[in-house]
Amino acid sequence: DTNYVAQITKEYQGAKLQFGNDANELVVTEKVKKQKIQIFKSGYRNGMSEVVKGLQGAEFTFKLKYEVDRVGWDNATVYDVVTTNEDGLATTKYLPFGEYLVRETVTPKDYYTNPDFTVSITKDHSEYENEEDQVKKVVLNNRPVETQLKLVKQDEETGKTVSLNSASFKIVADEDILDGGNIVYKKGQYITQKVGGKKYDTFTTNSDNVVVVKTEYTNDDDEKGEVFLPLQFFAGKYHLEEVKVPTGFIGLGKTQSFEMSGLLDYTKDEDGDPIYTITVRDEQPKGEIKLNKTVADLDTDVDLVDRSDLSKIQFVLKAKENIYSPVDGSLMFAKDDVITTENSGAVVNAGSEVGNGVYALSKDGHLDISNLPMGVGEAEYYLQEVKTLDGCVLDTTKYDAIFKQSDYTTKTYIKSFDVENLTTDFEFNKTDVTGDKEVEGAQLTVTDEEGNVVDQWTSTDKVHSIEGLVVGKT
Repeated sequence: DTNYVAQITKEYQGAKLQFGNDANELVVTEKVKKQKIQIFKSGYRNGMSEVVKGLQGAEFTFKLKYEVDRVGWDNATVYDVVTTNEDGLATTKYLPFGEYLVRETVTPKDYYTNPDFTVSITKDHSEYENEEDQVKKVVLNNRPVETQLKLVKQDEETGKTVSLNSASFKIVADEDILDGGNIVYKKGQYITQKVGGKKYDTFTTNSDNVVVVKTEYTNDDDEKGEVFLPLQFFAGKYHLEEVKVPTGFIGLGKTQSFEMSGLLDYTKDEDGDPIYTITVRDEQPKGEIKLNKTVADLDTDVDLVDRSDLSKIQFVLKAKENIYSPVDGSLMFAKDDVITTENSGAVVNAGSEVGNGVYALSKDGHLDISNLPMGVGEAEYYLQEVKTLDGCVLDTTKYDAIFKQSDYTTKTYIKSFDVENLTTDFEFNKTDVTGDKEVEGAQLTVTDEEGNVVDQWTSTDKVHSIEGLVVGKT
């Protein structure tokens, strides 16, 4: 079941494909597809605006792109080297099937070098009916390489395009950007594009809530969460600066480097404009709830509360108000919806989730829930106790955790609570008929509903107190 891959570069007669044994031998004759490539070279001359046609003496080297990508240009096999004649023409020998990377390795003095380009052999020359088409033709004129640039804003966590609110970017040249040998942008300079008499240095993605100023370019015809720059870009190295972050996200000042390649593909339709897409993903800030639980400890004669394991205490987490997605404005949680790790992506760092938005404390009384969505820059949750220890009073307070984004750099907003559970506290007096005088020496017993003895004592001249009788029991 092993696949063997070989690159065939010559024509072989009688190649054998053998399966199993000689009885199953299959012999085939394979003819490699091959074709010649003709280059016509014209060029821009240094210091002159006109195009010089039929440039003589330009040398071009052909190597397989696959091999160059794998071992580098210097180590890749040379398949042919051709030089243009006095008419600016150069024709290769028959080259086998494949995609070739072609480099102008010698340029006549005072002329600009053509950018690298790729060209593919996909058919055999004999497959073309028209004799002129049997030689693939490439026309080079040293025009600057220009590419359409598209910026796309996405959510880091989900990969969804952010369509509710816009992001704005500036673009900086990381090297001198050339057009026909002339510097159009110096290294470190912001890129500007002039459209309809206005210069734009900031580019804003289309969204449902677009707010732009005069120096920001945006286009309602673009897809939501995207912006196509109005003019094409020259080849070179650049970086993006995010100068406006969509509400509900962080990343202000974030930079992202990119390079517009000077590599041309002459196999594609010459009318198809190349498009370079840059995807910028931003994180959403998150909320974190920390709860520290203690249990009251009264100075009583008898204490029935077992404080050794507070994991029996449980809280439910719910949305206090509707929470909307900063990505597209959709409703994430309706008011009073339970918040689970599954539906919210929340992470329990201390304590545990016991189901349906209910969380148990850790043994030592801590609950820590992080990675809570903050919606469109603001989200409101509440914690409420739903189960407590035997002998404690259930706390019905709703502890509101309100998160509000205050900047575009803070990743986590924390809300902490220190909460104490009260215990039940009963005091027993043994008095005479008047109720004024303590009666000493009486034997008293408290039993539960099953008749089990909870406490027993002999009365004195002081009150007898019991902490931790279970709520709801007789």
